[in-house]
Amino acid sequence: MDRGQIACSFDEHTMDTPRNRLVRAALSYLAGRIANADVAHLCRSASGDFGRMGVSASRPSRAEMAVDQIGRNETADRFMVALATMVFDAVIPSQTAGSMSGAQPEEQQHLVRRLFERAVGNALRLELTGLGWAVKQGRRIQWPYEGLSQGMAAILPGMQTDIELTHIGQGRRIIIDTKFTRIFTKSDYRDAMLKSGYLYQMYAYLRTQERLDDKASLCSEGILLHPQVGEAVDEVMVVQGHTMRAKTIDLMALPDAFEAQLRTIVSAAVEDRAGHASPTTLKTVV
Repeated sequence: MDRGQIACSFDEHTMDTPRNRLVRAALSYLAGRIANADVAHLCRSASGDFGRMGVSASRPSRAEMAVDQIGRNETADRFMVALATMVFDAVIPSQTAGSMSGAQPEEQQHLVRRLFERAVGNALRLELTGLGWAVKQGRRIQWPYEGLSQGMAAILPGMQTDIELTHIGQGRRIIIDTKFTRIFTKSDYRDAMLKSGYLYQMYAYLRTQERLDDKASLCSEGILLHPQVGEAVDEVMVVQGHTMRAKTIDLMALPDAFEAQLRTIVSAAVEDRAGHASPTTLKTVV
C-alpha cells in the first residue's frame, strides 16, 4: 500500500479443459469406428467444432480428469463426460449404484433408453436375419380409426414400435418394447406390480393392428424388456389371443451370461407353436 501497488490473481478462461479434451477425443475415436456414414460425419464435425474453439486433440489422463471437478452450476457436463468415458472404458449404464453419477433430464433419459433399444435390436438382427426373420426398429403404426373429427388429426398421438420381429413363413410377429426403468412400481396394496401404462401401451400395439387379411396380426406377441434391478423377472400371460411377456435383462452380467439372457429372447422368437425351439447360436455384439 505504501508503494501504491495491488497484487491481483485470476484464472484465465480457456476451453481447453480436461473434460472438453476427453469429449473431443471420444468423438474422434467414434468417427473412425461407426459404420453409419452420417453419424460418423456428425462425430467428426463436432470434434472439429471443439478444435476451432481451442480444445486440443490429446486425451487427458485420469489424474487430469480428477483435478477437473464439475461444479454444482455445471451439472449438465456430468452426462457429457459420462458418455465420453463409456467410449473408452466400456462402462454400461444401469440403475444400480456405482461410482459414476449424473443428472438425467428427460432428453438424456431418452438417449440412454435409445442406446438400450439399439443394442438389443442389433443383437437380434444379427441372430435372426439368417433364420427367416425380418427385424425392424422404430416402425410407425397407425390408429385404425373409421372416422375422424376435424381437429383430431392435430392432437392424436402417434404410435411407434421399438423392435418388431416378423416371420412370414411362420405367420408370427413379435413386438419388443424396451424400457430403461425399473420393471416394477408400488401401489397402496402391493410392493411390486407391473406399470399399468406400459401394459396398456403394449395392448394397444397388439390389438389396434389386428387385420383379418394378416394372420400374424391376429396372434401377434409382445415383450416388455427392462434392465434387471434386483431379481430377474420373466413372466407371461395370454390376453385375447396375444401373448404378453414381461422380462428383465442384466446389463452388468459377464459377457457369456449376458449372451445367454439375449438367447432367451431369441429362443422365444424361434420357438414354434408346438413349443419346440430351434437351435440357435448367438453372435457376440460389441
